[in-house]
Amino acid sequence: MGGFLVARRHELGLKQREVGFRAGISHTSMVRFEKGQRPVQSVAVTAKLAKALEVNPYGLVAMVADGKGKLDRSVSLSSIVDQLACSYVCDLHEPECLAELIFLLRAIARKDCEEAAAAAGLHVRSWDKLERNEYRPSIPVLVRIAERLGSGSEAYRVPLLGLAMRDQLRRQHYERKGETWKPRWTRPPRSRRWSR
Repeated sequence: MGGFLVARRHELGLKQREVGFRAGISHTSMVRFEKGQRPVQSVAVTAKLAKALEVNPYGLVAMVADGKGKLDRSVSLSSIVDQLACSYVCDLHEPECLAELIFLLRAIARKDCEEAAAAAGLHVRSWDKLERNEYRPSIPVLVRIAERLGSGSEAYRVPLLGLAMRDQLRRQHYERKGETWKPRWTRPPRSRRWSR
């Protein structure tokens, strides 16, 4: 990631302070990100860096999760939605938010909240908040959820990361207008347990 940040900053002819200012990130954090002393783990920080460096935010979040330092320009919101539509996960409609997708993945895996939380290494209260859109997981947590809920982590990883990024971009859009984004989707009542 650090090498990519430096190379892209040089392509744009920017200094670290300028990128930090554009992204709303301190100069110290930018230095640490570029030197690899501090990994980028937040979807929100990734979205800010994507905007400051004028790159595809969906490709950048996938790159951060991969840890390979190469931006995948083919990852886009439409490709993520297509991937979900082709899967048996969301063949009826596009999930409105990350919380809905996580709920659907848990239902397909036939796990209750306690089992899903334990598999992903989360506290059950954190999982519950995740499904109610009250918790914003880090990129490593999203990757862990994809690995533990899916039969193949590749099938779920990019959609989870993509919807987390889409939610973050929506939050930022509404924040610029002085409003708060709140999805209409809510978890169905009595859905913490999965009846077998």
